[in-house]
Amino acid sequence: MEDNTEQVWRKILEIAEENLPKGAADIWLKTCLPVSLVDKVLTLDVPNVFVREQIQSRFIERLTALTSQRGLADRIVLEVGGAKKDEIKRAERISRESERPKNGLNPDYQFDSFVVGKSNRLAHAASLAVAESPGVAYNPLFFWGGVGLGKTHLLHAI
Repeated sequence: MEDNTEQVWRKILEIAEENLPKGAADIWLKTCLPVSLVDKVLTLDVPNVFVREQIQSRFIERLTALTSQRGLADRIVLEVGGAKKDEIKRAERISRESERPKNGLNPDYQFDSFVVGKSNRLAHAASLAVAESPGVAYNPLFFWGGVGLGKTHLLHAI
């Protein structure tokens, strides 16, 4: 999808929010995805036939007139393309999954970000020793304590 198509669609949504009944853009138009803009014909992917029919019967004439006046699009075509939307959702899910750490550790839990206090000073020092010389110092290391004292943070940092 081109950047221009996305920009035109964002402008059309702004126009719709100003000129259509309150909530119409949120309920009906924001469910659509811009597919292409060729020769002033904007093609939108709608989630299902019901949404297409509602937009077609209630808003398309007014929306087309408003966008045509502003030189954005002379015609708006609504296509039901569930397969395209499923592909986009699948790609987004795969992208989110690849961003997660594979080992289940929180990358924010590091020694640098740990707040050392009176109640966890010994645990912090022991954890540093274990991380710097594994298998030598404090082998095995056992943590026990109340909630919110940093046990998980230190274990992830090690």
